[in-house]
Amino acid sequence: MHSISRFESNLLKILRCLLRRAPMEQFVGLVLIELDRPPCLSRACMDLIQNHLTNGCLEILVKGGGWKAERFLSRRQVRSGRLWERTDPEELGLTFSLNSLRLLVWLTGADPRNRQLKLAEGSLTLGDLFLLFLTYDALRVTEVRSALQKSPLFASHALLRLAFPEDFYNRQEVPDFTPWFDARTTWLLETLQPWLAERWLEQERSKPLMTDWQEMHRVGAEQISILESYRAFAEQTGRRDLARFMLMVLSRLLQNRPQARDWVKNLTVGQLRVADRMSAYQSALGFLTQIHALAQWTQQTRNVSYLDREEYAASQLWKSDWDRWNGDQLVQIVQGMSHDLDPLQQA
Repeated sequence: MHSISRFESNLLKILRCLLRRAPMEQFVGLVLIELDRPPCLSRACMDLIQNHLTNGCLEILVKGGGWKAERFLSRRQVRSGRLWERTDPEELGLTFSLNSLRLLVWLTGADPRNRQLKLAEGSLTLGDLFLLFLTYDALRVTEVRSALQKSPLFASHALLRLAFPEDFYNRQEVPDFTPWFDARTTWLLETLQPWLAERWLEQERSKPLMTDWQEMHRVGAEQISILESYRAFAEQTGRRDLARFMLMVLSRLLQNRPQARDWVKNLTVGQLRVADRMSAYQSALGFLTQIHALAQWTQQTRNVSYLDREEYAASQLWKSDWDRWNGDQLVQIVQGMSHDLDPLQQA
């Protein structure tokens, strides 16, 4: 049995937390302390890191949504089944570069609140990007969160911006979804659909607690911006099915026909001009009104003929999703809610 150093032991404990194999609360202290970095990591430690990354990330994705039999597009054809049944084996798996190791060494040896992460030159692999995503997700509930938010590396991370728009509304970095919509790796976004749905449900259900109309405006504007960017990539790549999480969220939010006022009931808007009040209300309902853009997609797919072989399968799948989550009914509900919050109607 090979022995490992204290530094390596701490690194492996932190990695286990990032991979959701241990609660972050138990080991967050290891992230906050400064520890001298050894000249190199042992072979035994490197083997364990590789094993954890290879198996841990796939385990997260399988448990998150890959286990469920679903239908998604692959090479313009609809494939059904669990993740490993609808995806070619050679496409499954994530590649990690030196940058992932640098991230782990940084978390172990430096206090992230005082020292920024520096990565090697060159593009990040999808594995690197996913590990950065897991890092923020795990540390978001700790005092390290603020430091990560200020880092351009995290602020420009497209998946983070999609999952946590309320955390990055004051950042100017433009997120790029290109790596996530690569035809060889879209299986990752497929498995994240249920997780993204839960995350956006959490965001929307927190809005009734907001009192500052300016904060509501900023959060809503960031939500709309990131969703428009995501939808654009989904449309350009012919992967509308990767916006399925939006229908899932809308269906659950609106299933009991809630009142629009539920989203803004604690906002302080009494002394605002009509224009500012309108802006706050539009921001509050920003996610709900995305149903109109999705309805336009549906109209487009209804015009696709069977003779349009390249688009037919994708259009049929989107129409199936639209009907599955009662899209036409959702449009009607959101239209009514938007009308109810029109400040001019309340004058």
